[in-house]
Amino acid sequence: MEPQVFRRHAINLLVGIGAYCCVSAGLNYWMDPWQIYGPSRYSESRAERITLAHNIRNAPPFDVLLLGSSRVRYLIDNGRQRSPDRLLTEPYFGNQTVFNAALAGSNIYQMRRIFEHALYKHKPKELVLLLDDVMLNSYRPLGSGWHEYNYYGSPSYQNSLERALSLVDFAMLKDTAALILEWIRSNEQPSSKIEVSLPDLWGQNIMEFSRRDLYGCYEINAVTNRELDQILTLAKSHGVRVTLIVSFIHPALFEYSYRSDDGRSQRLFLSEVRNLARKYQVPAWFFSPYSSLSSGTPHVLYTSPDFEANPDFYDPGHANSKIGHKMLATAFKGESNADLVGYRLNESTIDDIFASLKRQREKRLRESDIRFAEFVAEHPLVKRQACPTEQVR
Repeated sequence: MEPQVFRRHAINLLVGIGAYCCVSAGLNYWMDPWQIYGPSRYSESRAERITLAHNIRNAPPFDVLLLGSSRVRYLIDNGRQRSPDRLLTEPYFGNQTVFNAALAGSNIYQMRRIFEHALYKHKPKELVLLLDDVMLNSYRPLGSGWHEYNYYGSPSYQNSLERALSLVDFAMLKDTAALILEWIRSNEQPSSKIEVSLPDLWGQNIMEFSRRDLYGCYEINAVTNRELDQILTLAKSHGVRVTLIVSFIHPALFEYSYRSDDGRSQRLFLSEVRNLARKYQVPAWFFSPYSSLSSGTPHVLYTSPDFEANPDFYDPGHANSKIGHKMLATAFKGESNADLVGYRLNESTIDDIFASLKRQREKRLRESDIRFAEFVAEHPLVKRQACPTEQVR
């Protein structure tokens, strides 16, 4: 190749790379879809496994860490912000600052890593871990977008320069483009929405739990137990007060799991939580899905203007903040709620809890007082129906 031709190609290549870096860095900094420098300016980021690490790093100092899957997002304020209004948190945590580290679809390993990250950055005094049974399922994946280097404790934890270099990452540019398109669509004439009936929507949501990583292939093993043990060990070594709360789920979802193996999976989950709570002497709470406040729920679709006015469910696995506040009132203020049956796992045996659940369940079934129970009976979950075959393993 002629020297002049080579030089021209080299110059064009360098100009192209420079143009890409300038445009990419400019757009990515403007939109900041991974929230490296602060909240996204125009639309909510969907890269939660990336943004949460930066949200914690950028947050003002906080005293209380709420940790859990998407279910903990609705415990205080129906998922509106990472740092809920102190008027909402004061009844349970006094004048302490609260940070909500919800991560949708998370597993117990991710809970441990997020807790390590928060300990390094803020040294919270109190941890509220909202546990759900699928979080301890050994088949629960890390999910798209999870990178160890975003969280402190990884050998390759990012420094400031590495975070700045993310601005020329093509993956970040794709997320920026997606946010821009979403922002444009949101400012266009709203399109007509397809109305979905409540039974159809809930049927789909219940059947979703037949997936391998939810109830379709459920397995709690020594690895997942060790992660929860490590969280409690970390908390104890750093002087962090811990409260464990088992997520409140709709009775139809509890039925879906319970009928597949006569409650053995649920019993195992609660047994493991109880054993570790007693080992570390931390309070642990479980609230019966057959509590009277779940009677007749869901009352309306969560899109209804009346949804947040009363205790209700977004879907079978997510209760709204009206229920969340009742749980917190029991766990932190010692209030007894006639419509919410709570068990302090430290003080109750698993046999006693399940004997009580059995009585409540039979009564509700006799009275036909569990919405979608008929759907569950007609679409049974077969134990380990979605487990991989020996050949796949």
